[in-house]
Amino acid sequence: MLNMRLTLLLLAFSVVTPASANCASWPWHEAYSPDRCWLDGDTIFMRCAEKYNSANCGMRLEAGGNGLGAGTWSQTIQAAPGKGAVTSYYLSNNGGMYSMTQGWNEIDFEIFGGTAKNGGSKIWTNLFTGLRQEHAQVITVPFNTMAGFHTYSFHVTPTTVQWLVDGIVYRTMDVTPFGDVKWTVNNHRFRPYLSLWGKTWSDPKVGVSRFRNLQGMLNDNKYPFPLFAKFKRKWNPHVGLIRKLRSASKNSTWV
Repeated sequence: MLNMRLTLLLLAFSVVTPASANCASWPWHEAYSPDRCWLDGDTIFMRCAEKYNSANCGMRLEAGGNGLGAGTWSQTIQAAPGKGAVTSYYLSNNGGMYSMTQGWNEIDFEIFGGTAKNGGSKIWTNLFTGLRQEHAQVITVPFNTMAGFHTYSFHVTPTTVQWLVDGIVYRTMDVTPFGDVKWTVNNHRFRPYLSLWGKTWSDPKVGVSRFRNLQGMLNDNKYPFPLFAKFKRKWNPHVGLIRKLRSASKNSTWV
């Protein structure tokens, strides 16, 4: 309880002053709302400004350069706190958007602010194939995702995708049944994205119900606004030895 009170106190009274008015920093450039992002030293800050208006919550960064295929792709993140806020790191081949009409591939971490606790946090992992076909699994990490930085990685091959946190494999998926994923990997069509976003009770319902339930709504967020997500500027940091969990079933739940 004392640790939680200290966490709340630090979040409530921390003042973030932009050191740079935008966050374009190789390989990242702003996809939208550059006014809600800035650089401070080795850290990218994103801001969710309003509790009752999701249009003023967050922004997205897209990486330039060549597309990605097989390999290990990592980003170090401290997630935004509280219900309704989602801090995302993902690879996509369609411009980073959720499409109702065109199929795409996406591999993602969606870090819920509302499920973050000192004893552990639930994170949504997902693979999109075809037209909005989700292959989602919830993993549980043994730390508070909003209390400090951790490194989130995708290990991608034409046959498997793995989701790692701090070098530990939390999920492995066989993707051989999905020809579109194999094509995307072999043709280096993935591009990385970072984002902060949120939803309110007045927003349309998009996506599966369990995701929405875990996300919650900004209206119910108990933390002081604005909220902040933080990303280390160093893209694709080296991760340590990949270690498989002794019992993955205790740390993940199929959706």
